[in-house]
Amino acid sequence: MDLNLIVPFLRVYELNSITQAADVLGVTQPAMSATIKRLEQNLNKQLFVRHGRRLQATSEAHALATHFKEIEHQLELALDKPRQFKVYAPEHIVIQLPVIEGVQLIENPLSENVVLDHLRFDKIDMAIESRFKQDKEQSFVYEHIQDINLVYVCRQDHPSIGYSITMEQFSQLEHITLTYWEQQTSGVEKIIGQPLPRKIVKQLTSPNSMLLCVHRSNAICATNKNNPLIEQLGLKVIEIPFEISPIQLDLVYHKKYSSNQQHIKVREQLRALLT
Repeated sequence: MDLNLIVPFLRVYELNSITQAADVLGVTQPAMSATIKRLEQNLNKQLFVRHGRRLQATSEAHALATHFKEIEHQLELALDKPRQFKVYAPEHIVIQLPVIEGVQLIENPLSENVVLDHLRFDKIDMAIESRFKQDKEQSFVYEHIQDINLVYVCRQDHPSIGYSITMEQFSQLEHITLTYWEQQTSGVEKIIGQPLPRKIVKQLTSPNSMLLCVHRSNAICATNKNNPLIEQLGLKVIEIPFEISPIQLDLVYHKKYSSNQQHIKVREQLRALLT
């Protein structure tokens, strides 16, 4: 068996697409098709059938994938050599953490599905995330690493806000939020489990950009209680008429790397810095 056929087969199996697998591995679609055809010829088995625009794995492919995934994992362990680890993390953690040798910290993409795909297909090594609570995939490990307490803030000299607001005031005030992605529900609404009537005037991709806008406007926004920009910009924390539970951040990574020594070392460094 040609070991060079294993990884292409697994990527096609996971994505149900020759084209997407080719993109992930950085090869052309014809080259990927030829690789799968060669594997089918070597095994004398049909591994995929066309189902509309997608491929559907046969029973032979399902059985083969189980064995090939173990082989891929063992090869990764055997080739456990020094490399740079890529870690997605929220903006405040990217700013907070010092430079870690052998680790590249990257701010989380807006889409949680992108983060999951990048974990799934080894484009990153781990992610510090809070958005995977509803449907935790069995192939990933989720380790609690930090809690974030949210508060609402406004500028210190806001013309109509003291140190607390009513629900009526909350709904009438201008709000700045993070950009929604998968669905039209903000992070705060997800946490409290209900929609919030309010006037959203701006949506941004960065928590710190929200604070800068609040500093120069009459809007309010929710932010990490420990964000140093609150003090640096002279913003005022205001009491709101409902409770917001802490956000739990998890360190998320694929189970196949649970025993990888370099992976373990990076996880331990992150835990030591964040817990």
